[in-house]
Amino acid sequence: MDELELYDLGPLEDPLSPTHLDGHYTEAEKFCTPDSLAASSNYINILLTSYGYPIPLDFDSTEADDKCRIVNCLYTLLNDRKKDEKDREECIQAINRVNKEKKELEDQLIKSKRELALKDKHNKDTRAKLEASEVNLKNQSMQTTRMKEEISKLKHNMQYMKAQYSHETKKHENELAKVQERLIKSMNQRNKVNVSYLDINTHFETTTNIEADNDQVVQIRSMYTDLLAKSNNKERSLRIENEESRKGLTTLFTSIRRLLEDQMHRFDEIKQQKRDAYDETARFRLPRDMGGKEALKMIDDLLARLRQEWEYQIQDQPKQFTEDDMKEKLDHIMNLEEEIEDLLDVIDKNKEEYEASTAMYRRFEQGGFFDTLYPTPNAALVISDSEDSVEELQSTSAIHKNRLLKKKQLREQRNITNAAIELGQERAKLEVGSYRHNRDHFPQEDLTHII
Repeated sequence: MDELELYDLGPLEDPLSPTHLDGHYTEAEKFCTPDSLAASSNYINILLTSYGYPIPLDFDSTEADDKCRIVNCLYTLLNDRKKDEKDREECIQAINRVNKEKKELEDQLIKSKRELALKDKHNKDTRAKLEASEVNLKNQSMQTTRMKEEISKLKHNMQYMKAQYSHETKKHENELAKVQERLIKSMNQRNKVNVSYLDINTHFETTTNIEADNDQVVQIRSMYTDLLAKSNNKERSLRIENEESRKGLTTLFTSIRRLLEDQMHRFDEIKQQKRDAYDETARFRLPRDMGGKEALKMIDDLLARLRQEWEYQIQDQPKQFTEDDMKEKLDHIMNLEEEIEDLLDVIDKNKEEYEASTAMYRRFEQGGFFDTLYPTPNAALVISDSEDSVEELQSTSAIHKNRLLKKKQLREQRNITNAAIELGQERAKLEVGSYRHNRDHFPQEDLTHII
């Protein structure tokens, strides 16, 4: 049964209404009759004695004192009746006022129950969203850890591949250098500059007889000796000049080729060791009728290829980002970071409001709805200033931790993205380097095949 039903007061009948008075007077007229006057008088005196009125009342007496006593008793009864009627009216007013307050309290209780139901529903929805966000955060953290592990594995694999590739490259380079040294030594030994001297055997040396010679023979012999010395000297100078011109052409061909390789490697952004051009300059050491013309043609082709490479680099050079573009991108990134900070502050404020509303709903669930109007001593003892300060400190520390975790997660995601980009670039460079190395070390016969 409801507590208000215990004090439920129904509609009360007015004691001064005509219906009530008529019934009362009819019952009073039947109470005393001439036959029962003595008994009724005695009963009235007993009742008056019990209520403290002046007694005894002698209704048969003719004395003035007895009559005055009767009048005083009736006057007292009338005054008491008026007082009772006044008290009754006050009670009726109090009852009506209580009924009105009861209706107001019932309406307020119904309204509070509705609000509490709405708050409970909102609390459940918010709790479901919070649980979903926590699950999503856990999934993201797990995915981040897995990505970190995969990236670390890829990094170790790339480092191992890089070390293995560098080791094999150094090994091949050392072997190639040794082979080139042996070839150079053998070629230098076979193709030394040997200036041959022209020795003319004449009959003067075999059939000369100094004692039998005369002055004319001596003059002829000296003339032929001078002519032979001049011919030998001229041939020696021509051979030296020929060798110097060959060396000049070889140096020119090697310089042009080095310049062309440097331009190609600089344009492709590849660092590579320079190759030995000794084998390719072998035609410059041959006689003119056996390959000298082809050597000059090789120089012309190389100059034409160098001119082509320069034109290609000038016309088809890839466009890069300018400083203004980079500044605009950096400004855009800074603006995005500021917007992210503002959004994080808004999230923290909303979370504080949500926690405050949640605490209020929990207090209502625990039966503390009327504590704000009429707080009990126990509730006043439970809710203290120290505990409020502790709860505020805990809430601020939790908000700060969540904010730090979010910043750390964003920083880690940015680092992971940068590491993945660097790994992709390094892999591309390694692939280009391996392709260049295989292409440059492949045996070739003509310059067109080289380039």
